[in-house]
Amino acid sequence: MGMDAVFIAWGRPTKVTTRSGNDGREVEWWYYRNYIKSDPVWYYRPDGRGYPMMDVYYDTSAWKYVARKVVLRDGQVTWFRTYAPLLP
Repeated sequence: MGMDAVFIAWGRPTKVTTRSGNDGREVEWWYYRNYIKSDPVWYYRPDGRGYPMMDVYYDTSAWKYVARKVVLRDGQVTWFRTYAPLLP
């Protein structure tokens, strides 16, 4: 599979790195994805009569993780891997 086919199938990579070895130059394409995590946070607040009342809000944050990695040599794919998303 060529570099153009990977670009058409998976789109523009998030990060591109190059490394040189004994057998030539390799280009690595990294694809990152975001994982949205929402955690409940409990707290006390006064109700209408001044008594403490337990309430909850959800703290939402985005986590970035590597979803795919492709290694190319001379414009051809030599290795690729897809990674599972993070668990909730």
